[in-house]
Amino acid sequence: MEGQPSLPHFRIEEQSDALSITLPIRKNWQHIMHMSIPAYFVLILFCVLIYALVAITVFGNRLEATPANTEPLTFGDWWGLFILSVMFVAGLIGLANLLWQFFGKEIVEVRPDAIRVSRQMPGFRRSREYAAEHIKNLRTFPSERGRFEWDIGVRVWNRVYGTMGFDYGAKKIRFASALDMAEANQLIAAIQQRFPQYRST
Repeated sequence: MEGQPSLPHFRIEEQSDALSITLPIRKNWQHIMHMSIPAYFVLILFCVLIYALVAITVFGNRLEATPANTEPLTFGDWWGLFILSVMFVAGLIGLANLLWQFFGKEIVEVRPDAIRVSRQMPGFRRSREYAAEHIKNLRTFPSERGRFEWDIGVRVWNRVYGTMGFDYGAKKIRFASALDMAEANQLIAAIQQRFPQYRST
């Protein structure tokens, strides 16, 4: 039986003066099951409840106390609040990780004068635009998916390890972390066919 060619993970929308490319995030189920769902969901719930209880108990009592019996917070009070705050922030990072794994996507808008790379998930979008005059050597990079399994920053935003990129002045810009090398080559060919100025010289 002859195997069927796989479909690319990206979607290209032709516009009058641009290409809009949507790159859904390739889900890492091992990472989701081992860290995001059980650990961070419980951690967030626990931290929210405990943080609220401590805030109401500690600060509520002090706000209602009279000047005669008001006592300053002890080192133990502050240390406990600090630990709970760190755990709460870690839980929020875990929630962001979970949202990114399920709903995150990269949107690349290629125009004659610039390339805009956006990373978005529910409630958040971050975009950066790069002027075409400073973009050099649009090319593919070897996939490094799996090497940084526990790097939360990479998993949430995939800021450094994409399979596509270019030189931008003295910096190297990378994106398209969900694509493999074959898909990245197809996408670069489509971009360079529409906008020849992005061909490597």
